[in-house]
Amino acid sequence: MKTQEDLRIVKTRRGIREAFYELAEQIGIEKITVQNLTEKAMINRSTFYLHYTDKYDLLRQLEEEIFIGMNKTLADVSGGVAPGDAGGGSPYPYVLNALIYVKDNQRIFKLLLSEKGDPTFAKRLGESIKMIAKERILNRRSKVHLMLSQRYLDALFISILTCFIGVWIDGGMTETAEDVA
Repeated sequence: MKTQEDLRIVKTRRGIREAFYELAEQIGIEKITVQNLTEKAMINRSTFYLHYTDKYDLLRQLEEEIFIGMNKTLADVSGGVAPGDAGGGSPYPYVLNALIYVKDNQRIFKLLLSEKGDPTFAKRLGESIKMIAKERILNRRSKVHLMLSQRYLDALFISILTCFIGVWIDGGMTETAEDVA
C-alpha cells in the first residue's frame, strides 16, 4: 500500500507543478493564486496545502531542486579540456555540463529567467555559479598578474555565463550546449 501512496504523492506533485508552469507561462508567477492553481491541477485546496504552504513555498522548492541538480551535475564533472586548449584546466567541462543541465531543464529556466518569472532567481543563479566557479574553475587558473582584482574577475565570469544562459534561452536554444560552451 505504501508504494501506491508514494505514487499518488508523486502524481499530485507533478500535477501541481505542471499547473504552476502553465499558469506562470500564461499570467506570470505574481498573478498565480492557490485557487487558480488548484483548479488547473484539478485538486482540492487542502491537497495543495498538504504539499506546500503557499505558492512561494512551491516556487522555493522548484528553485532549490534546480540548484541541487546543478550542483550535483557539476560535482560529477571530471577533467576534460576545451577544444583547442591543450593546456587543460579550462572551465569548459564545467560550463558544458552546466549548459547541458540548463537545456535539460529549459522549461523551468526559461520561466524563472523571464519577465514573468522570479526576479530573484537570476541573482541566486549567479551566486550559485560564483560558488561553483570559485571552487572548481577560478581558483585553478594560472596565477597571472592582472590589472583587475579577483572579485572583479569573479563578477565578470559570472556575469558572462549568466548573460549567455539568458541569451541562449531567449534565442530558443537553437545552438548545442557544446557550441555555446
